[in-house]
Amino acid sequence: NCLRRKALDPQLAVTSITPQPSEWRSSYEYGHLSIEALLEPATTYQVELNPQLGDIYGQRLEWVERLQFKTEERPGRALLPGQEGSFQLLDPEAQGKFSLWTINIPRFKVQLWRATWEDVVGLQMKSEARWRGELEGTLTYLRRRLQLVWEQLIGENPQEKWIETSLSLPEILGAESGIACLMVELPREDGAGTYWTWRWLQWSSLGLDWWSDGRSLQISVTNLLEGSPAAGVTVEWGNLKMATDSQGRAACPISAQQVRRILQGGLSPSREELSWWG
Repeated sequence: NCLRRKALDPQLAVTSITPQPSEWRSSYEYGHLSIEALLEPATTYQVELNPQLGDIYGQRLEWVERLQFKTEERPGRALLPGQEGSFQLLDPEAQGKFSLWTINIPRFKVQLWRATWEDVVGLQMKSEARWRGELEGTLTYLRRRLQLVWEQLIGENPQEKWIETSLSLPEILGAESGIACLMVELPREDGAGTYWTWRWLQWSSLGLDWWSDGRSLQISVTNLLEGSPAAGVTVEWGNLKMATDSQGRAACPISAQQVRRILQGGLSPSREELSWWG
């Protein structure tokens, strides 16, 4: 029967919920008692109803009604920054430390591959050429081109807790700055096998910008930790080599045609390619 709304305050209709949720409330909706609560996953709860709860005909429970149920487990999840194949510039304050978070994933595999800007640009050019019939898979292409430096199977994670997996890129790859490709193998939500996800990772305490005015190549280097110009930094680009001045600037006489030739040789990304990668 439908409940009598005025017979009992909805908050008094529920005597107790065990274990006690952090937040909960009850209300009458369309003649029924509705209970909303923030519940923990994989937990057995017992709800005790007030015997004074009555229906529209004046009938009451007259006994303590106890309802028991168990919530479902939280599905496995992994949190990685950015989207599939995105380029991630790590915070300089982290000193090359990268973290990923998982919950309810008992085992997963992590790989780090050594990479360069040429590899990043090469993959972009390959992606743009796919419409011409080049259908080789991205991961197959990367594994054929890059060098596997580190691989580990991570497991024995406790259930229902977020687990942080931290990687020190300078320690693993033996370089204070650089670019790496992170590949992670995760189980599918439906339990049918696994899948791979990947990201580009760059760590550095220096930021570099460049432009060409048609007569020279202009370069500006910034100390990302201090936000100040980086003086005395040697910049190499193909066969070009120059050092920054007290303002973090360097210039090299070079024609626009020479710039295009360098870019076509795949030695460094072009302005459009830098913009495309964010």
